[in-house]
Formats: sequence, structure tokens, C-alpha cells
Amino acid sequence: MKYAVITSLLVAFATPAFALPSCAPSNRVPVENYPGAKAINTSNNLVLPAGKAMAAEGQKITITGKVLDKNCAPVMNAVVELWQKNPYGRWILASDADLAGAEPTFAGTGRTYTDNEGKFVFFTLFPAPAEKRAPFVNVKIQGQGISDFTTALFFAADKRNDADAVFMKLSEKTRKDISLVVDENEAGELVGTVEIVLPVVTPYRSY
Repeated sequence: MKYAVITSLLVAFATPAFALPSCAPSNRVPVENYPGAKAINTSNNLVLPAGKAMAAEGQKITITGKVLDKNCAPVMNAVVELWQKNPYGRWILASDADLAGAEPTFAGTGRTYTDNEGKFVFFTLFPAPAEKRAPFVNVKIQGQGISDFTTALFFAADKRNDADAVFMKLSEKTRKDISLVVDENEAGELVGTVEIVLPVVTPYRSY
């Protein structure tokens, strides 16, 4: 009888008390007009690129995101690129001459990295709708052990989404996955937030 009790205790201790959390990978939609890595501005501030004294004109919006893996763990040190239409609905990227000049310039692209919590941030201008498309931005996420993840991100609750043929064909889950939730911060400025789950499991770090 004593052996039976000990055996049952060993089995109990050998069985995990909990399962790893699980996050469903985000669905994605096709991006447009990726300019290539060399054309992406190496800053997360598209409104006030390095060297500029004045910000570009337009409705400012801060885009913040969090990148997770399938186990809901943050994906650290991933490269995040963003590119978009300008406030006039045009795909115009700042040239080297534009960035070097004294006049305010909207960069049109940006690059940053996720922190140890998987978070990233961009400072940009709200893109205008054009060619029967609702406002959206494009992002690309890259990193060690990560296949390039690209998707367009729309703005949740924007009424212009209802007239966008691409957005209207999406499932409810996909719409949720690729929609930035827009709110105002204490300063009255727009902030769009999104959580992106990659279809990968990132290795645990050891020290």
C-alpha cells in the first residue's frame, strides 16, 4: 500500500500543473508598394526626420504595437518597417535631398525595433484615403527565426472602411487582427494600437 501511495505522488509531481498559454496567429492582408529595405528611413519618426527643425504638416498619430509569438511571449529585437501614403493620399517617399534640406518633410517610411516587451512605436501622419481605398499603413516584421510578416493595418471604426472592397471581404477575425484601435491621449493626440501574433515560437533566452 505504501508503494502505491508513493507512485501516485510521483505521477502527480511529474504531471505539469499548467499548459503554456496559446495565442492564435494574426491573419494578414496584402501590402502595397513596398519600396525595398534600402529606401526605408532608419528612424521611427516620419513626421520629424533627423536634422529637421519643423514637423511636417498633417494630423499626427502615434502608432504603437506589440509583437507576440504563438505562446504569447514577446518577440524582442524584431525589425519593424512601416510605409504609407502621405496626408494627401500619395505614395511619395522623401528623397535624400528632401531629408537633407531645411524644409519640413514627411518621410513616408520608417524603421524601428521591438523592445524586451515586444513593443514598438512610430510617430507619423494620418494617411489620406485614395483610389476608393480607406486609410491604412503597411508594416513588415523581420527577425532571427522569423519569416517576413507583412500586412496592411486599417483604422478601427473609420467609416471609410465600409467602402473599401479589400477590407469588406475580410473575416471578422482578420479585421480585428489588422485594425489599429484609435484613441486620444491626455494631450488630445491620436494613438493607434495593435497586437500582432506571429506564427512562430521564439526561443527562450538564457543568461
